[in-house]
This record gives sequence, C-alpha cells and structure tokens, in this order.
Amino acid sequence: MKSNCSHRLRHDDLLWIPCEIVTAEDPITVTVNGSRLLFDTDPVTESDRTLVPVRVIFESLGATVRWEDATQTAIAVKGDTEIRISVDNTEMLKNGEVVVLDVPARLIENRTLVPVRAVSEGLNAQVDWLEDARRVVITADDSEIVYPYTALRPFDQALLADMIPELIQGYISDGLPALFEDLPVKETVGSGAESIAELPAKLWNNAVSQMILELQLASESYYSFDDALTLTDEEIQIAYRSIGAKYGYSAERILETFYRTNDIGTYDLWIHFLTGGTPYVTVSERDGIVLINPHTDTTIR
Repeated sequence: MKSNCSHRLRHDDLLWIPCEIVTAEDPITVTVNGSRLLFDTDPVTESDRTLVPVRVIFESLGATVRWEDATQTAIAVKGDTEIRISVDNTEMLKNGEVVVLDVPARLIENRTLVPVRAVSEGLNAQVDWLEDARRVVITADDSEIVYPYTALRPFDQALLADMIPELIQGYISDGLPALFEDLPVKETVGSGAESIAELPAKLWNNAVSQMILELQLASESYYSFDDALTLTDEEIQIAYRSIGAKYGYSAERILETFYRTNDIGTYDLWIHFLTGGTPYVTVSERDGIVLINPHTDTTIR
C-alpha cells in the first residue's frame, strides 16, 4: 500500500513530512472490517483468549472511552450501549447487566488489556479467530461511526502501518542530516544539551503527527474535529503525539535514543536506528558553552 507526498523539512517548527510509510508482523494480529489495528502493546493470550489494549479496540469500534482510576475501570460508550470492564474482574457490565468473562482485563506494563471477543461482541460486532494466521477478525457495522480526532479509524490505522518503514528510512536519510546540519555550533548551557538531545525525537514525533492529520483530512467525513476547536496549538500538538504513541509509533518505541551524562558534564547523544546506520553527535560543555560536534562514529561507548 503506497501513498505519494513530498519531502519537506521546516526547522523552525521541526515539521518533516516524508513520502510513504510499514510495520513488522505481530504474533497475533487483529483486524476490524479488514483493516489491521495498531497497538503500542502487543496482544497477549490467557487461557486461549486474546487480550488487546483497551482504548484502541473500543475506539476502533466507534466507542468513546474514559478511565475510572479509583476502580481501575474502563468505560466505553457507543450509542445507547455502555460497557464497564475492570482490571482483574471476571464480570463485565453491559448497560448494567453482568456478562461473565472467561478471563478478566489485565494491567500489563502500565497498559490495560481487555478480552477482545467479549468487548467486541458487547458492542454487537462479530468475532472470528483464524488459527493458521493467528488473527482475530472483527466485523462491525461502521456505516454511521464518526471517530474523534484523537483516534484513527481501522482503515487509516492500516494505511499508517504501511507508511512507517519509509518514514523511518526518510527520517534517517533526509530528516536527521538536515537537522544536524542546521544545529548551531554553540548553544548556551541554559538551552543546551538536554534541549538539543530532544530535537531528534521531536522531529520524529511531529512527522508521525503530521501524517496522522493528513490521513484524517483525506477521509474527513469519518472524523469529528469539534473537540479540537477549543484547544491551543500546543494542546493539539500534544494530542496528536499521543495518538502516534497509542498506535506504537512514539520516538521512544521506534528509535533507540540514548542519553548519557558523565560527572564532568559531557553529554553523548546516540540515535541508533534499526537499519544499522547510526548518525551520532557529541554534545560537550566547556567553560559554560555547549559544543555540538556531529560525526559518523558508530561505536556506542
């Protein structure tokens, strides 16, 4: 699946938009109406039941989701249907009526995972399991679903997954070199090494955010942007970065970024990529000045 767009990089707001995007196959995949869902935490199995991240599955089925921290409960609402599912509780509530679960929701690595069949059928979707493909196939009536701007419909999640590999490749070959070329030779300590070290991650996160927005605008009839109208530009940027993170494409997950400070104030920044190429800069402090030294040493020290 391909898409065409232009490469462009603006250093003033660190906006870089590549041409195309991919993702590696997960052991268990989940599709909704033929489109694969993206997760920041892989699906897991317990007692032959598949559990998936709560927010993505509910939003992909057109429900709005909120989290009740005091009771560790996810509450999903779609039309006149309300689902309440709590961590480690084998009883799910659908419009106040108890549905007994084979396995409860679980909290795994700070993510709430829910049994995909139970919650999908709770929202009147059909669920099938393809053993050979290790795939959960969900069929839902999405003809009247309008997705919030904080989510991607399943079809657009699949498009984003197809685009990620080229986004990574372009980031390495075009985005980072241009960023490092334009970095000043000297920065004051006040805005120095820590802020400089954040720039590559910011560049990546903004690229993913821009791609998500472009996907939404390309099929805007499926989305509601009303809730975004009252937000500031900064709040919108934060919201769109969180969308990328929700589907597993944060800088922290895609890139291996290493920061180290030794006791004499020298900062080493590595941006290590899955391709094996390692653009590298050293940022060091001397006499109150932070010096940025780009070079091609690929040795992690």
